[in-house]
Amino acid sequence: MKYLCLACGDADSWEQLTEAQQQETIAKCRVHDEKLAADERVGMYVGLLDGGRLIRRKNGERVVTDGPFIESKEIGGVFVVEAEDIDEATELASMHPAGQMGEELGWYVVVRPIFTPELEEREA
Repeated sequence: MKYLCLACGDADSWEQLTEAQQQETIAKCRVHDEKLAADERVGMYVGLLDGGRLIRRKNGERVVTDGPFIESKEIGGVFVVEAEDIDEATELASMHPAGQMGEELGWYVVVRPIFTPELEEREA
C-alpha cells in the first residue's frame, strides 16, 4: 500500500532562526534526507517552496487565490512510501528529519494511506 507523508513544522519558528542557524539545521537534515531518499520504498520525495495557489469553487465559479496560506504554511515537504501496513510506513517516515530532529521548531510527520486510480482498477 502507498502512504503520503507530510513533513510539517512551525514556519514562524523557522523564520526566527538566524541564517547561520538555518544553514546548520539544513546541513544536519541532509544526512536524514539522503538516507530516506535512498530507500527503495520511497517514491516521490520533495520539499515545498514558498508560494502557490489555492483553487476552490465559490457560487459555482472557480476562484484562484495566490498563496501561501495559513492552512498549508506548516507543510514543508511531501514524500510517498510503499509499505505493507501503516506501522511499516510510520517506521519509514520516522527516518525523515522531521521525525529525527527539530522538536524546538515544532517538526512532525503525518502519515496517511492513499489510493491511486491504477490500484483501484487492479483491485476491482
